[in-house]
Amino acid sequence: MQMTEKILINTDPIAVLNRLSHAAFLNFCSTFLYTLGLTQVQASLSEDGIVSGDAVIELGSFAPYRISFLAKQHSGTLPDGLIVAARETMDLSTNKGLVLTSGGFSREAKRLSKAKREIPFDLIDADGLVRRLQALRLGISYQTGEVYRLTDNKYNER
Repeated sequence: MQMTEKILINTDPIAVLNRLSHAAFLNFCSTFLYTLGLTQVQASLSEDGIVSGDAVIELGSFAPYRISFLAKQHSGTLPDGLIVAARETMDLSTNKGLVLTSGGFSREAKRLSKAKREIPFDLIDADGLVRRLQALRLGISYQTGEVYRLTDNKYNER
């Protein structure tokens, strides 16, 4: 990557995410999840731009904690049916679900994510993504979608 590509200090990370190609968004999801400490990230891209996959987080010497994830670039409220669809793709070894979006979630989607007797989902919306990127001092390559550590302390709040 060229150094000029990484200078996104004054750029809204959600605007960058929403401008990424679908392939670059897939790259963002993979590198972002690795940065959060997940391993064995396997992601695929559907024709409509939805990224889905599985990852693992190691909890000490315990058995691996399996996470099924789904991600969508979206400027509005994500459809509630996406939570149901994500849940239907999980296998029996999944411990938790995760849905990321550059948009938001409806009240119904939030309710569905915590449905009783179902595998719970964590929901990360645009604000949650920005908070995590800022807390971890991460930037996003607008060409490749890769997440990288910021070395400049001028990263602005959204």
